Amino acid sequence: MRHVPMRIDVTLEHAADAWLSAYPSANTRAAYASDLKAFLSWFGDVDAALAATPEMISQYRAEREASGVRGATVDRQFTALRAFFDAARELGIRDDNPFGIRPDAIEHASTTGVLTARDVTRLEEAAARDPRTAVLVQLLLGEGMRLGEILALDHADVSGTGRAKRLRVRRHGGVVAVVLDGARSRSMAILEQTTRPPGPLFVGPSRGRAGSTRLTRFGAAHLIKQAAAAADIEQPVSANVLRRTHASIAQRDGASLDDIRQTMGHRDVRTTRRYVDAARPHDPHHHPERSEPCP
Repeated sequence: MRHVPMRIDVTLEHAADAWLSAYPSANTRAAYASDLKAFLSWFGDVDAALAATPEMISQYRAEREASGVRGATVDRQFTALRAFFDAARELGIRDDNPFGIRPDAIEHASTTGVLTARDVTRLEEAAARDPRTAVLVQLLLGEGMRLGEILALDHADVSGTGRAKRLRVRRHGGVVAVVLDGARSRSMAILEQTTRPPGPLFVGPSRGRAGSTRLTRFGAAHLIKQAAAAADIEQPVSANVLRRTHASIAQRDGASLDDIRQTMGHRDVRTTRRYVDAARPHDPHHHPERSEPCP
């Protein structure tokens, strides 16, 4: 498993497309796109908007309300913008969300653990029944990739043979190359045969004349939950649980904190440390008697 830096920029348009693709309603997409345009116009500079701080967000809200926009409308707009920055974070454009974390996301994160080795085996077996789910689980669990990075993959981002696949993954204003092992390469080759190039690698249900569209985060979460149910796993299973499990297994196997940081796409090793430490109290892979790898 190797992650090799490459130079290709992730644009604002790419992040916006990934965000808006989660909404099937054209009216919703138009409204949210308008909210984003107003936010960017207030900053007057795309880079400044993407680097917004919570203090700037508070000032933006105050000026919106002072201009006569109702509080309920501002709340809706902020919900949309929070979702946009969630997508930007998944694509590696920034490490946090200046609009804060949704209350339900905080509650979910507080109960997030990791899977046991037995659950990992059962989940992988259940996921293998569907090509999309198989690759989703393998890239989240085996490679530590973000869900947004996975769903953004197109056919053009996959190269190599059926036994040695290579992915171009957009991350932090560029891309990295993720080299898959034999088993994951074979799963990827099967997935490639289910959709048509040069479009998205992961597609959702067909929407009438519009045809198939890129699989949304909600659709991916549903596939993962279906596999977990088929595997009779009792605890909630999500993309975040699989990434935490990746981190705990990597640390158990002797990977340094910086190695884990690179595979998970964190800019700051302190983010990785929090990620690993949060999983440790629930970590069935952690053995206190073993010495910890040096950061």
